[in-house]
Amino acid sequence: MLTEILFYQASNYSLEEILQKLLAKTLQSKQRVIVRLNDLNYLTFVDNFLWSFSGASFLPHNIMGDPNSSLSPVYLTTGEEVPNAANILILINATKLSLSTFSRFNRSCLLFSESNKQCVIEHKKLWELAISDGIPSKFWVQSKTGWKEKGKKVC
Repeated sequence: MLTEILFYQASNYSLEEILQKLLAKTLQSKQRVIVRLNDLNYLTFVDNFLWSFSGASFLPHNIMGDPNSSLSPVYLTTGEEVPNAANILILINATKLSLSTFSRFNRSCLLFSESNKQCVIEHKKLWELAISDGIPSKFWVQSKTGWKEKGKKVC
């Protein structure tokens, strides 16, 4: 499977707000997604955010340990399981990644904050590795006026 990797370096909005927008688009397109987070505390925070970010709506999702996770189009975890047969992976502030992480998904999105210097360094290295391996990739940087594409490699 040929994957596409999208890098999103955030500066003006929280990663949770960006995630909410990406998940809304994913749900509209009837695709399934796995959201991997670094730790259980952050997973709980994101879980609560997705249920309550707006008084008028919420994003339906399951978290690791929920009994009907295989039915959910959005699944939050700290592990590597994929109970919902997702074809999209979203990682938030992920570290210590290799390209093999993405091979089972059609699209992978890496969200990270420009204030997290370790993530910025690691994601730029991963971006360069993806390009050298011929993996279709885009690197987006958030500005005050929106997202600007800083780099692109399409096969």
